[in-house]
Amino acid sequence: MALAVANQMAGQNKQAISVVDAFIGTQDVKARTRDYDESELMLYRADLLKEDGQLDEAIAHLEAHQSFVVDQLSWKMKMAELTLSLGMFGKGNRPRPPPPSALLLSPARKSGFAF
Repeated sequence: MALAVANQMAGQNKQAISVVDAFIGTQDVKARTRDYDESELMLYRADLLKEDGQLDEAIAHLEAHQSFVVDQLSWKMKMAELTLSLGMFGKGNRPRPPPPSALLLSPARKSGFAF
């Protein structure tokens, strides 16, 4: 992984992606587990793809490997950043959950809030 980081720092993102892919290729597919090492590797590869300008590939990579990412907040933030960069605003349009009951108007007093 140090070689991948060195290539990234030298601005050779394609080479860094190749090193990460080679490292992933050495791992036994059946032995892959959902842990922080695997998670950070998947997020790092997405960052490399983004820095190389391969935004569509980064989105496809994140979607394909979501089950291996432990930090789902970081996964969602990267997906949001990538989709916004591509102008894919529709992916974020999901129905909002109902507000918490503490903020609903009181049935007795329509002008006040029930706490």
